[in-house]
Amino acid sequence: MAERHLRWSVDGIYARIFAAIASDLDAEDADLGALLSVDSTSVRAHQHAAGARSGRRTGGSVELQEISR
Repeated sequence: MAERHLRWSVDGIYARIFAAIASDLDAEDADLGALLSVDSTSVRAHQHAAGARSGRRTGGSVELQEISR
C-alpha cells in the first residue's frame, strides 16, 4: 500500500482526483474542498493481489465501481 501511495503522489494522481472532485463543488460547497480525503479501507483488491505466487494462474477479475455525483 505504501508503494502505491508514493507512486500515486509522485504521478499526480491524488491531485487529479481532488481537482476533479473540487471542480464539481458548488460555490456554496467550496469550503468542503479542504476536507477531501482518500479512505483506503474502501479500496477493494482481489484476494490474490498481495503478490503471493501460486502454482496455477487464474484469470482474476475486475470490478468497476461507479461514483455517484
